[in-house]
Amino acid sequence: MAAITATAGVAVRAPRRHSQLSLAWRRYKRNRLALAGAVVVFVYLVLGLIGPWVAPQNYATTNFLYANHPPSLRFPFGTDNLGHDMLSQVLWSMRNAIEVTFGASLLSLVIGVVLGLWAGMRGGLADMVIMRLVDFMFAIPGFFLSLFLVVAMGYTILPVLLAIGIPGWAQYARLVRGLVLGMRNGEMVEAARAFGASRAHIARLYLLPNVANSVFVAFAFGVPFDLIVMAGLSVVGLGLRPPLPSFGNMIAQAGTNVLGYPWLMYFPAAIFAVILISFLFVADGLQEALNPKADEGGRIGRQRRGGRARRLGSRGAF
Repeated sequence: MAAITATAGVAVRAPRRHSQLSLAWRRYKRNRLALAGAVVVFVYLVLGLIGPWVAPQNYATTNFLYANHPPSLRFPFGTDNLGHDMLSQVLWSMRNAIEVTFGASLLSLVIGVVLGLWAGMRGGLADMVIMRLVDFMFAIPGFFLSLFLVVAMGYTILPVLLAIGIPGWAQYARLVRGLVLGMRNGEMVEAARAFGASRAHIARLYLLPNVANSVFVAFAFGVPFDLIVMAGLSVVGLGLRPPLPSFGNMIAQAGTNVLGYPWLMYFPAAIFAVILISFLFVADGLQEALNPKADEGGRIGRQRRGGRARRLGSRGAF
């Protein structure tokens, strides 16, 4: 409850302090591209979740009588050479992309945060072993490691999810470990140790909340990256195997028929590009909203550039 003070017999309500969440939302709203990206991402998530129920057909339903049918009222996105309804394929691809990319990103985040906290808090041998593992993961291109894991585990949703998620933990571990090293000897942590708090208690209540913003921003950038990896695996024939639909499968299959049947390429490629760019806009907006110092620096820089431009313009007018 906000405090109430009395001045000259009149009750004056003191201004309430805005929470960090409301301040972050105010900063996020200033970025119109981020707002537009959030709307597109929300629509994508809704369509991905309800897609199998609103799709005109099942993704595996074939109709050779309507093979390579151009876009029409019955088939808004046309059909492929097997008579698959492309609109249904796109909706099912959204569902599969949500399951794989968000699952892979969450897997990378959990592994990376746990190992990063452990390395930063423990130090010594544990820190050395974990960071050498991180160096090893960065030495191997993640896409090639995903290729190897897919070949070893299979081409359904769960193996592809694991193949994309396992190589991605190293970036989270390095980020969290660096942040924890800067806080583990701070006054807050030292006071908790003086009261006998365990490492797990300190990590859960003091360290993890202070790295959450940076980890959340990294996760926001990791989702579109995993989306690209998933599509890349399908394009080279090592992602989800047909008849399971994915954006990469549709783009790869349309490549040989793009001149005669361009709708096979245009619709999935355009939708995939819009989704990917929207995720990047959202991640960029979250970075500005959850990092006030960077946002303030960018604002000051824009003001300085604007003032310099006005001064140059005024000089050129004479």
